[in-house]
Amino acid sequence: MVLTLKRLDDARRAGDPVFALLGNDADVATLTLGDVTPGVDLATRFGKAHAANGLLHVAAAALALRHAARLHDNASATPWVGERVAAVSVSVLDAPPASLCLRSDSHSEVTPWLDDAPARLHAFSGANQAEAIASARAGRAASDGPARIVIVAASDAELATRREQACRWLEQGGPTPEGVAFRATPIVGDTAFVFTGAAAAYPGMGRELALALPRQVAAVAARCSQMQAATDWIYGPGDGKPKHPLDQLWGTSFVCQLHAEVTRHLLGLKPTATIGYSSGESNALFAMGAWNDLGEMMLASRTGSAFNDDLVGAFNAPRQWWQRQGLTTDTTWESYVVAAPVTEVRAARQRTAGAPDHHQHRRRLRNRWRSRRLSACGAKDRARTYPVARLRHGRALPRGRRNS
Repeated sequence: MVLTLKRLDDARRAGDPVFALLGNDADVATLTLGDVTPGVDLATRFGKAHAANGLLHVAAAALALRHAARLHDNASATPWVGERVAAVSVSVLDAPPASLCLRSDSHSEVTPWLDDAPARLHAFSGANQAEAIASARAGRAASDGPARIVIVAASDAELATRREQACRWLEQGGPTPEGVAFRATPIVGDTAFVFTGAAAAYPGMGRELALALPRQVAAVAARCSQMQAATDWIYGPGDGKPKHPLDQLWGTSFVCQLHAEVTRHLLGLKPTATIGYSSGESNALFAMGAWNDLGEMMLASRTGSAFNDDLVGAFNAPRQWWQRQGLTTDTTWESYVVAAPVTEVRAARQRTAGAPDHHQHRRRLRNRWRSRRLSACGAKDRARTYPVARLRHGRALPRGRRNS
């Protein structure tokens, strides 16, 4: 392994790729490698490199900076959003630890990081199914005919295997082979983009896409000053658990914006309509350019009370409404997502007649049920029983947010 150190001006003049720059004391590391301070120790992956230990960790740090890929102990790399600074510190035999700081070069384009060889699309077409099969068997790529066989393959050998599987499937029937699609005629109709809500969030979502398409990630980040904060719980050094519902909301927003960037500007698809579910309504407006201050909205949501204590957290807004109705609020409350027809929910409420707190509880839940995707707040004890628990199993899902 050899690392080349050059003056930056000389490297750029020679057209050399710049993997990383030497940092200074003012740089704050957002990734730590080595066996001295807590961080990523490559000995857990490759064993002790002995005399090359320092060189190995510096090379790994430079590659991580080049690919905007955050390294983890015993886990796959994740996208590294925001400022990239890496600190390397390794132990040295009979000497103090050796340390070095590296930072990314803002003038160098990030290189995609791919875990495996990228798969590619291969199209074979004809005037009808028989001609498309003949085209596939002959290995004659074409996409101009109305009947098309499209195969996803990462190598020539995989393509040959899947070509034969596709032809046999179309001639003899059976389950659709992996990586194969066929249509006798092109799809017609309108295109709509659908933007999901925060409940779809999970740790590591969009990892492979963001690592493979760093240019699109940079385009999204350029439009949003808070993107690093939005993605830290998904990709950062923590435990992957959101500390607040807003973490889920804005993490989902990042993935929605990234998918829209890829679909619109890389694939060139233009929707005739957008559909937003819950917070997806706002994401649709930002993705299509109707709104352009996503970073400001993220910041305002975290500093204001609406999304911290009023609608979530302590549920101050419903508490105040309950108080105006003369209802007690000195209890523990939970938030549920209820997926059931309104008629079924109303029937469950009717079946609570005769329960000790029936009348008060019905007033609490009044007008809280909306369409098929329904949100509700209810008291921990009896409200869980009446009527939430009367719905079939799995229809009322607790959001996991409790407050007294």
